[in-house]
Amino acid sequence: MAYCFKQSSSVLRTATFSLMIFSPSISTAAPAMLFGLSGGLESFQLKEFSSTGTRLVSETGNRFVATTFLDNNKRYDPDISLLYHLEAAAYLGQVNYDGQSQSLDPAQNNLPVNSETDYQGGRAEGLLGYRFKPSIIRHDIELMGGLGVDGWSRRIQDGTASNGTLVSGIKETYRAYYGKVALGFTDLFSSTLHSNLLFGLKLPFSINEEINLRNLGYDNDISLSPGNTYSGFIKLVLEPQPKKEKSGNLIFSAYYDGFRFDPSKSKTVTRNGSPIQIWQPETHIDVFGVQIGYRF
Repeated sequence: MAYCFKQSSSVLRTATFSLMIFSPSISTAAPAMLFGLSGGLESFQLKEFSSTGTRLVSETGNRFVATTFLDNNKRYDPDISLLYHLEAAAYLGQVNYDGQSQSLDPAQNNLPVNSETDYQGGRAEGLLGYRFKPSIIRHDIELMGGLGVDGWSRRIQDGTASNGTLVSGIKETYRAYYGKVALGFTDLFSSTLHSNLLFGLKLPFSINEEINLRNLGYDNDISLSPGNTYSGFIKLVLEPQPKKEKSGNLIFSAYYDGFRFDPSKSKTVTRNGSPIQIWQPETHIDVFGVQIGYRF
């Protein structure tokens, strides 16, 4: 018996490698960079839905996150038009799992199950943009766009169904490549407190999910490709202006990000030779985060 879910993972090496790829090309155009580190907490929420809209799975909890980033040396100088931001992050945490059992025995299928899910993963993205000065509004507008990758492992622990039956956990790994487009505004609040507000749309263009079924007695593992659809994101960064005798300053950020996956096409696996249809249901992932760090 297995839980009703599916997901996938990329390793921190992918995030780090992606950042290394992004960096040289952009640094050639604008070599003056500022490097920073930050860390904090993310509130994680995942829901999976049936074709009728019924909730199948809910996961909620917190994850720890650490981030490294690079961007313009004079990020808040209104005379700087070319903008870029590169970052790589690693995260991990355990969240609460509320789902249903899956079993070939109808009497043991679709029973409420509570457990925990362990997450660990990494993400990396690069954004490039241009700042322009429209005459009709007070603030400059930043138009940004870029690419990213997010990969994680999802290990749902063994649990007990509502009738006392032991339900086996499962491990899934995801890797999602995505694009972003956004609008940004700088220094909205005060001349002594730098700020940057960025919001826009996010669209995955390649999603891969691998499910470890052999450990549950199936004849083979399986790889699925959930469908892609738009989601939104928003990020606010606050930075007190650095003192002249200091080279760096504190940085605070609060953000929302997530994914929306449409149902995957079903695939056939076998268990003791008997064919079984497996698919990934519609999935909503929402992440609310806060971080504090230092820009050197």
